[in-house]
Amino acid sequence: MKARVRRAVNAGLALAIVVVLYLAASPTNLRTYWPRFAQREGIGCSPEAYASGHWERSPGGLPNITKPEDVFALSGWTGCASVQDPGWHLASTDAALYRWRAEASMARWRWLPGSGCARFRRFSSAEMVRNLVERGGWLLTGDSITEAHFFTLSCFMHPHVRAEPDKNTEHDYYLRAPAQSLYLAPTSPLVHTLRFPPGFDIMRTPLVTYRRGDVIFPPEEMLPLYARVAPNKTSSANPAFHELYGDLSTPIINFPSAELLSLFTTGHYGALVLSTGAHWTSNLFRALNTNDEILELFSAAARLFVRRAAEWSSGTGRQVLVRGATWGHEDCLYQHVRMAGAVGDIPTLKQEWFNWVWIPKLNAAFAQAVAELGHAQVHYLGIERPSMLRPDAHVLTDCLHLAAGTGAMETWTDYIAHFLWNKRLL
Repeated sequence: MKARVRRAVNAGLALAIVVVLYLAASPTNLRTYWPRFAQREGIGCSPEAYASGHWERSPGGLPNITKPEDVFALSGWTGCASVQDPGWHLASTDAALYRWRAEASMARWRWLPGSGCARFRRFSSAEMVRNLVERGGWLLTGDSITEAHFFTLSCFMHPHVRAEPDKNTEHDYYLRAPAQSLYLAPTSPLVHTLRFPPGFDIMRTPLVTYRRGDVIFPPEEMLPLYARVAPNKTSSANPAFHELYGDLSTPIINFPSAELLSLFTTGHYGALVLSTGAHWTSNLFRALNTNDEILELFSAAARLFVRRAAEWSSGTGRQVLVRGATWGHEDCLYQHVRMAGAVGDIPTLKQEWFNWVWIPKLNAAFAQAVAELGHAQVHYLGIERPSMLRPDAHVLTDCLHLAAGTGAMETWTDYIAHFLWNKRLL
C-alpha cells in the first residue's frame, strides 16, 4: 500500500515538473495556459502613461530603398494584404524621397511608453492573428485616417490575412463607402494551430472590419440631434437638410448607428474602435457659424453615441473604444522637417489650418462624454500624442494623413491590443 502511494506521489511530482518546465520554456505557454499570469503580465499602462513616453532613434545605417517594395522590410513586414492605394499609404512612390522614407521607417524609430508601462506587451503578427481569431475581432469606424489604420493592420498581419474587397478604389472615392475586411488566409501556417470558436468560418468571418463614418451619425440621425441642441435655429424637431448642412452637395459617408452597432454585437467582434475629428468643420456643417456651435453639436453627438454603444454592448463583454483623433503638422512636406525625425513636443500650429487647432477640444469633449457615462465597457483612449510627435511621418501629398510603416499609426495598434489583452477579450 505504502509503495503504491509512494509511486503515485512520485508520478505526480514528475508530472508537475514537466508542466512547470513546459510553461517556463515560453512566455506564450504561460499566457495561454495560465490566465492569471497572462492578466498580471499585461497589468497597468494606462492610455496616459503609454502616451507620455518618447520616440527612440535606432543608430546605424539602413538598407537603401531602390523600389517601393523595399519599404516592407524596413517596417518589419512581408507585404500588405490590402491593395487600396498602397503607394499612397506607404509614401513609397517618389524615388527622390527614398532616403527620407528609410529614415522615417520603423527600422529607425520605436515608441517607448512612459512610466507605469514596464509590463507593456507588444504582440507579434502571429499572436495578433491568434487573438483576433480566438477572442474576437476589431470593428473600426471613422474617416480616412481610420482607413489608413486598417491598411497598416493589413500589412502588420501579412501574410496571415487576406483583404476584401481586393480591388483598388483609388480613382473612385465613393467606392470606399462599403466595408473593407481582413480575413484569415487559408494559406497561413497558423490555420492548423488555432482554436476556432463555434461558428467561425475562415472564408466569411472577419478579423478586422473598417466601416467609413466621417462624423459619427448620418444626416437622418444628426438632424434631430441638432434640433435638440439648437431649437432656436431649427424649424422643427426634424429639420430640413439645409438647416444644418447648407448647400452641401457631396455625400456624407456614415451609416445608421443601429446598423453599425448591430454588426458589432452580432458579429465576431470583441472591440469597436471609433475615431473622428477631421470632418467636423464648417465646410460640412455649412449652416453653423462658429467653431463653438460645431463643438456643441459634436459634444451632443459624442454623448449620444457612447450611450447607444453602451446599451447595445452591455452584458456582452465587448469593449467600445474611442481613440483620440490626430490633427496635422505644418510644413511637414519640407525636407528639413522630414529628415529631422521625431520631436519631443507636439508642434504648435502657427495658423488655423482647417479645424486642426481645435481637434484637441473635440477629443476632450469625447473624453468627457465617456467619463460622464461611466460604463465599464466604454473607454476613451487618449493615445494620439505618439503620432503627433512625428511630423516626419506623413504621406507624400498632405500633412494630415500618416504613412503606414513609420510607426506613427502602429502605436495605436500596439496600445489597443495591449488594452484589450488587459480586458482579457482580445
